[in-house]
Order: sequence, then C-alpha cells, then structure tokens
Amino acid sequence: MGSRQDLPPHLRARALERSGVLSRTELLQAGLAPTVVARMAGEWATVIPGIYCLDARPETAPARLSHAVRVEAGLLHAGPRAVASGLTAAHLDGLVDREPHGVTLHVPGRRLAPVTGWSFVRVTPGHRLGPRPLTPRRTAMEDTVLDVVALRDQAAAPAAALGASVRRARVDAPVRRCLPRAQDPHRARRPGVPLRGGGLS
Repeated sequence: MGSRQDLPPHLRARALERSGVLSRTELLQAGLAPTVVARMAGEWATVIPGIYCLDARPETAPARLSHAVRVEAGLLHAGPRAVASGLTAAHLDGLVDREPHGVTLHVPGRRLAPVTGWSFVRVTPGHRLGPRPLTPRRTAMEDTVLDVVALRDQAAAPAAALGASVRRARVDAPVRRCLPRAQDPHRARRPGVPLRGGGLS
C-alpha cells in the first residue's frame, strides 16, 4: 500500500513488528492530521473500528485477515495489559495446530464491549502468572494449558490434542505436571480462573 511510505519511520517499524497493524490513535499521536489519517485509512483494511491492517485492501473483511493480524489488533484494542489466552495462546505456542476461529484475550480488570470474532475475557489482576515476554503477548504456559484443558466439555478434540502436544513438547516440567491436575474434574480451580458450565469465565 502506497500510503505506508508516508508514515513516520517509527510507525513503519512498529507496523512491521505487528503484522502491519496500527491504530488511529497512534497515527494521530505521531502528529498526522485527522484528514491525512482518514485518507490513509481509506486505503487499508479496518480490523476493528479505529485499528487498521496496512497490508490488506479496504474491502477485506476482518474474518479473512490472518490470525496474526487479528491477534495484534485485539491486543491493541484491549490495551497494554491484555494478553492472548486459551486456544489463541496455545496456537501461538505451537501446542495446537489448528488455527482458532476467533481470538481470545484476557483483559485484567476491564470489561470491553463485544466485537465479532474476538472474545475479551475479564480477569482479576494478580490472580494469574505474569505474561511471558513474547510477541504477541500471551499467558504463561501453565495458564494456557489449564485454560484450554478446561474447555474439554465444549471442545474435547482441541483439549485432547493439547494434552498430547504438551506430553510430546519440550516444555518445563511444571507445565507437564499441571496437565493431570487440569484434567481432574474434582480439582480446585486456581483463583481468578473460575469455570462456568465447563468453560472459561
């Protein structure tokens, strides 16, 4: 897209790191006039209102964008403390091969309005392990395993696939040890990750 070349260098670098995703707020904060931002946005795909993919045409529907683009857009929309979670984090970690249909994010202490294709799960700050220093941001491996196996009543195949992947993968011993605990229906769930009807809160 030609308008990418009109961006300040730091925004071009940021977009490159984020699968081509930028927000209207970032463009305005960089000093671009609202009219310029509107013109540029008209050449890009809108992923979520106010968040654009510079590498896709404006007629591209969000559902047709790559999983990486949708994850980055969701994180940008949800704020700097949000992290990919559940099947989304498991797919990013290579624990689940099949790309999830939607994007699941944990958002500490905030309740966001629903957006089709994204699930923003409010969690209590401090009740989970800290996110890993990876891009995109995601839950700790232990939390990812516990979260996905908790979905077994709703999606037995992905949960079973995750269990097999964790047993085969070269992951830390604590991650392997948490798998039987997650699969035990009588276990005490860790604070901040309550279950409702077999799924994540």
